[in-house]
This record gives sequence, structure tokens and C-alpha cells, in this order.
Amino acid sequence: MQLSTKSQDKLKGVHPLLVQTVRHAILLTEIDFGVTCGVRTEDEQKLLVDAGSSWTMNSKHRVQKDGFSHAVDVVAYFANQASWEMKHYAMIAEAMLRAGDEAGLELTWGAVWDTPLRQLDLYDGLENDIDEYVARFKAKNGRKPRLDGPHFETRGLV
Repeated sequence: MQLSTKSQDKLKGVHPLLVQTVRHAILLTEIDFGVTCGVRTEDEQKLLVDAGSSWTMNSKHRVQKDGFSHAVDVVAYFANQASWEMKHYAMIAEAMLRAGDEAGLELTWGAVWDTPLRQLDLYDGLENDIDEYVARFKAKNGRKPRLDGPHFETRGLV
């Protein structure tokens, strides 16, 4: 599998280590995916917040201090159709973890916000980590979290 030209274009302005990670992950994953978002302007982010599709203006999709976006959103493809099933995003997360480790990049996955991707248990199944995160979040906040399986962002880059 390889990223389409459209996906490659969405990576323009994204931090080079994250670009490297995404390009390598597509070679490692068992599920096809494309990039739907890299850089967002302040106006684009505001529209998403106003629509309830994003909950912060401090999104790592916006250009950071180093001049790059530190986040990407992807879409999984299963049987040539877009899929929103979390199991497909868990497969992409596994590939992103491996590719990120090779690039020396630590990532956060939008399905388990409070734990670096590298600390999740790939062998136990990422779905279990999602369930545990939901339980932790609900116990602390009295509501379920917003899970964003298509979202990946860097940790620790300034």
C-alpha cells in the first residue's frame, strides 16, 4: 500500500518526523488508510470548534512554534470503502507506533488520550486500552470521553 497524491498533499506543513512516520506506517499496516488532515488554519479550527467537531483552539493541527503542524487525521479503508470501525484504527495505531518508534517520535492516539501510544499494550489488543481509558475518564469526569481514532499527534516536540 502507498499514500495517494491527495494524502501526500495533506502532509505538507506537517513536522518532518511525523511525515516520515505516516509514510512508513502505510507500509507496515494491514489496513489501507489515507491522510484527511494535516495543517489547519486558525479559521478552519474555529469553524470545527463552533460546529462541535473539535473541542479546542489549541489543536496540534495548527502550526506550532517550530513552524509545523504536529498532528494528522487519517481515514481507514476496508474493502475499498471508508471505515469508521475502531478496530481498523487500532490496526493503523499499531503501525504508527512501530513507525514512530523507528523515527524516534512519541505519539498520542486520539482513542486513548491520556497514555503515550508507546505505552499501550499491542499484544493485549488496543481495544482493551480504549475500554480502560473510557472507564478511567468516566470515573474522573462523570461522562464518556470523545474518542478520535483517526487522530495522531506528536508528544514532546516543541
